[in-house]
Amino acid sequence: MSNVLYKGDVTVTQTTDSTTGITTTTYKVPNAEGGVTTWKEYTSGNEPGYVLLGVKRGSDSTGQNYFKVSTDGLLKARNAVIYGTIYATDGEFAGKITANSGSIGGWSISSTSLSKSTGVPAVGESQYMAFMNAPASVGDTTAAFGIQSRERTGGTDTAPTYGSWTWPFYVRYKDGYLRAQNADIKGTITATSLNI
Repeated sequence: MSNVLYKGDVTVTQTTDSTTGITTTTYKVPNAEGGVTTWKEYTSGNEPGYVLLGVKRGSDSTGQNYFKVSTDGLLKARNAVIYGTIYATDGEFAGKITANSGSIGGWSISSTSLSKSTGVPAVGESQYMAFMNAPASVGDTTAAFGIQSRERTGGTDTAPTYGSWTWPFYVRYKDGYLRAQNADIKGTITATSLNI
């Protein structure tokens, strides 16, 4: 059974399947491309509570169900381009994530590194920063990961001044060279040469 509820620029049709009892309300709106944008609202059935949105141009129905929003606000989309800020309390990602700025778990993100510092220390105490760097080339000899430290020499908490960075610990690319100011090693050290 099909009832046309409204017809004009927007056509609203309500259909009830006599076998399943599923009631579907369909909204059709002409779009700028000369086709019709179609919304389908299902009151029951396989996906109860979903408002389904698709784009149909002529006999082409491939756009159906590419985007849908449930009556309690759950949104599902096959693809999305979003401009602006996304706020979320939780998230799961099964594919690729690309980020060249921002932060994750307190770690600052750049196009070539991740880093996290201990914040602003008192005057005379040290600030520490852990980091991971991406290699710039195959023969890169820069530090792959490690810890830097620098002593606060003065200034205010909002505009502190520091001395130069030092490197208590790091491992570099290419040759795997490790440098540590102190070490407590339990177990066997195997080496082809040793300088003390």
